[in-house]
Amino acid sequence: MTFKALLNSIAAAAAFVSAVLWFGAAKIRISVWGDLPHRDAPDDQIIVDDVDFVATVAEQAKWNRWAALVAGFAALCQAVALILPT
Repeated sequence: MTFKALLNSIAAAAAFVSAVLWFGAAKIRISVWGDLPHRDAPDDQIIVDDVDFVATVAEQAKWNRWAALVAGFAALCQAVALILPT
C-alpha cells in the first residue's frame, strides 16, 4: 500500500468517526427532571419539552468540538494525499 493510499484510508476512517460523533451530538437530550419529577426548575433554565436547553447545548458543543477536530484531521490527510505525487 502506498503512503497516498494510506492517507486516503485514514481520511475515510476519520470522516466516518466524525460523522458518528456529529450524529451522537444531535441525539443528546438532557432532561430537566431526571429522576425527580416534582423538582422545580431553577430560574435560569430554558425548558423545551422537558429538556434543559442550555445543558443540552453545552453537552452537544463538547461532542461537536471533537467531531470538528476529527473532520479537520480527515481534511488534512486528504489534502496531503492530493499533493503527493502518484
